[in-house]
Amino acid sequence: MHPDHAEKTAFVTPFGLYEFTKMPFGLVNAPSLFQRAMNLVFAGLSRDLALVYVDDIIVFSRSHDEHIQDLREVLGLVRKANLKLKLEKAQITMTEVEYLGHTVSEKGIRPSRKNIRKILQWEPPWDRKEFRSFLYLCSYYRHFIAGFARLSFPLFQMLLPADKQGRPVPFVWNGEREEIFGELKEKLTTPPILGFPDMSLLFRVKLDACEVSVGGVLMQIQRGREVVIAYVSRGLSAAEKNYSPTEREALGVVYYCKQWRHYLFGGAAYVIMDHKPNLAMSDRKVANKRVHNWALELQEYGLTFIHKAGKEHVDADAVSRQPQPPLSPFASVDSGVPLCRHCNQPADGSKEIRSGMAAALAGVQAGVFPLQVERGFLDRVREELPRDPLLKDHFKYFVKGV
Repeated sequence: MHPDHAEKTAFVTPFGLYEFTKMPFGLVNAPSLFQRAMNLVFAGLSRDLALVYVDDIIVFSRSHDEHIQDLREVLGLVRKANLKLKLEKAQITMTEVEYLGHTVSEKGIRPSRKNIRKILQWEPPWDRKEFRSFLYLCSYYRHFIAGFARLSFPLFQMLLPADKQGRPVPFVWNGEREEIFGELKEKLTTPPILGFPDMSLLFRVKLDACEVSVGGVLMQIQRGREVVIAYVSRGLSAAEKNYSPTEREALGVVYYCKQWRHYLFGGAAYVIMDHKPNLAMSDRKVANKRVHNWALELQEYGLTFIHKAGKEHVDADAVSRQPQPPLSPFASVDSGVPLCRHCNQPADGSKEIRSGMAAALAGVQAGVFPLQVERGFLDRVREELPRDPLLKDHFKYFVKGV
């Protein structure tokens, strides 16, 4: 604590008044300050190698030998910053670890077994406070459940203190809500294992929109089989519930792209929809002004829109047989070897897979994952910035403050 700020942490005991000399738990700015300190310590570390969330560090590698080398790099930065780690809390050279309430392994990501046991033991709630705790825990794992917002909508309505007319809403537990409560528990205790994305492959986005929510699933075809990368859904506001079905589906596309930006930006993806008018979003020839504005917003993504009627049951591989859109504007047409869409260097398939692991883990952190670049790329950028005629003054200001 800064000496001038210590007095703000003072507290009184029978033995006198005390002030903290180190940052304690409980200060509103403590988590952000700690995270900023960690960002400074690990600033030069590639995000294809490790991710840091407050005091949780996860290091992931393709092989045991590579993992040992990556650990040396991470621990070297820890030692340089004079940080201390608790050995009993560390999990070294494991093929499966717990990270931020999730179990991470080479197969993919699934909810933590400890939290799943807690959900199984949860009895029907007796008041709003207890019920809120259950729903918030379920909501933390909503990306494992298809259509979570639609399924849980009647339960979240019970948390409202008053209706539209301002009348108190009684907390009533009935058979319908008991059934949904049991279904949520079942889905959370037998969730799918979400796979790691392969950043060299195309993504597929399937949409689902109804009167109360929008939802979708992000998938890829990996080694001939369909792999689910993530589910996402959210409830509609009072105004959004008045949208037409076409507008709700278009709203869903925009929402999914924002949620999955760290996967979709700079690449290509198929968007499968069952409202044919929305196919015009690809060339912005949309009469509806609201949908037209959303189409403009989506121009930064490499999306190919495909129509599939809801009543049709098309083979899962049908989309993969569609003509392939370009992976990026930087794709090589001469050598046959595509260039990395982030740094314009020859792509390495193994690096793309590792970047996919990093992106999936960053999704667990619920943060925005920056575009992946090869090691050494940022160092070259730093070397060239002071010499760049357009950016050198900005660089000097940020470094020296003048």
